[in-house]
Amino acid sequence: MKFGSKTLLLASAVCALLLSSVATAQPSNGNTLIGKVRTESGRPLANVLVELQTGNGVLVSQTVTTNEGDYAFSALTGASFLLVVKEPNHELFSERVGLPRTATTRPGEMVRVDLVLKPKERVAALPPGVVFQQDIPDAALKAYRLGRSLIAERKSEEGIASLREAIRIMPKYFEAHFALGLEFVRLHRQTEATQELELARALNPRDARLYHAFGQVLFEQKKFALAAAVFEAAEKLNPSNAEARLMRGAALIETGRLKEAEDEISAADQISAHKLPIVHLHLARVYEKRGERKRAADQLEFYLRKNPGAENATAIRDAIKKLRT
Repeated sequence: MKFGSKTLLLASAVCALLLSSVATAQPSNGNTLIGKVRTESGRPLANVLVELQTGNGVLVSQTVTTNEGDYAFSALTGASFLLVVKEPNHELFSERVGLPRTATTRPGEMVRVDLVLKPKERVAALPPGVVFQQDIPDAALKAYRLGRSLIAERKSEEGIASLREAIRIMPKYFEAHFALGLEFVRLHRQTEATQELELARALNPRDARLYHAFGQVLFEQKKFALAAAVFEAAEKLNPSNAEARLMRGAALIETGRLKEAEDEISAADQISAHKLPIVHLHLARVYEKRGERKRAADQLEFYLRKNPGAENATAIRDAIKKLRT
């Protein structure tokens, strides 16, 4: 069954919204929250999903820690947030964070909050070789950390230059290549992003974050079948990555594999503890394409309940009316 142009426009808007959320493109103003995720013994935890929620539990953003356990959120204008980490081998972690209220017309402050996870009892040992480690010269590490900090402050060109300096000092610096690739993904500089991610993959092909980033590039290039396969690889390496499942579901919708898309999007909803409102937009697209108009409208209404201030709220309400008639 075919639908009118408003619903088709909504589908395009959903894709654009998803890409913007995973690329974490944000304004340059506001506070920046950084830190490191460690075990009780002090070991940094890599590839851990960190959620930033509002004070009342609404998801703001997600990020994945680097191999050194670092995370960063920028352009934060609220005063109260909740940091949440759900790592399978450790107890659920949550900590409330208060930030200075910042005027939107001036830069904010950088606040550091390190997170220490407590291991679950009787956790099986991780298979050897999962964590990739390198001996980094001090000068390269300093340039890398400066680059990450500058990028977190949205000083993109300065950050890129600093990461390139880290790579000049140590050409096989995995995290520097990966961070540079991510920044090029955010800037939609696809050729440069692919080059840096390939260099990083040659150094450490078992890092789930690489495949997630590659998938984003392919999705933006509308190579949906290939993007779905790459996101599936990211899932296998990190089953707790809700965003990889969500992105794979979005790609599968575009290829017409609607049952698989529904399963993936529903799994993302479960893994994220129902904290990703955009899940409902994609489920609405699945049901719309099947001709299940009522279910599609219901999902759009669920989305608006969780995200009443959405910028596309008017278009979504128009789509609901069309689906209900």
